[in-house]
Amino acid sequence: MTWLVGLVPLAAIGAVVIVASPRASRRYAPLVVILGWLAALGTWLCWQADATVIVTWSLAVGLTGFWLADRGIPGNRRRPAWLRVVAVALVMLSVAACVGLGRLLGLAPG
Repeated sequence: MTWLVGLVPLAAIGAVVIVASPRASRRYAPLVVILGWLAALGTWLCWQADATVIVTWSLAVGLTGFWLADRGIPGNRRRPAWLRVVAVALVMLSVAACVGLGRLLGLAPG
């Protein structure tokens, strides 16, 4: 099950893509949400007592919430300000998840 940890960067990249583009969000958000939950499961199975687990679970929950809120907005309207704030938080969680994973794998200092 350690291969699920490799989905963390894919979920993080997917999060940035669906946050940046409403069209991509409509098309790829369900896939990114599934990747996020699988990545969270993988980090939990590999490292049960680390902060990266909390960050990846937060990313999965945030992706799910963003997707559920964003799919209710018509395509011809802008995202509300609160959803844009959530989008920025998702991007920061994505970066934190990748840095935490790199630290756990010995690829980043810390």
